[in-house]
Amino acid sequence: MALVVSAVLAQDGGVSDVQERASLTVQKDGARVLKVRDSAKAKWRPFMQVSADFTLEVIDLTDDKEGLVLLHNINAPAHAVEKNLKSGSERELLTADGLRVTDVDGGVALTGVQDGGTMVWVYDRKAKRFIAQ
Repeated sequence: MALVVSAVLAQDGGVSDVQERASLTVQKDGARVLKVRDSAKAKWRPFMQVSADFTLEVIDLTDDKEGLVLLHNINAPAHAVEKNLKSGSERELLTADGLRVTDVDGGVALTGVQDGGTMVWVYDRKAKRFIAQ
């Protein structure tokens, strides 16, 4: 049995757009499997899979709903990207050594090392961007 780890809630506590379109699960061996669908009623399809040695986190759906904002370290170091759901192409948003997801007041923040110091970037869901703190 897989453990579902994607849990991005809408501001009102309901299901967010990203929950309706992306499902991230952890398998028994620690591998993470990301499935996506084109609408809330469409069938799920495999999108990405990484072994237990890698990080893969879903942060948000892009404004145009054609991609996901993800954190992964497939091409180290870890970086936040927009990944197109159809083509799989990526646009880098943020990179730093040791980048990891942390929760901040019900939101998402990334913590990492950049220019020798620890930095925190909070994700603004309305602006669809990371803001350095």
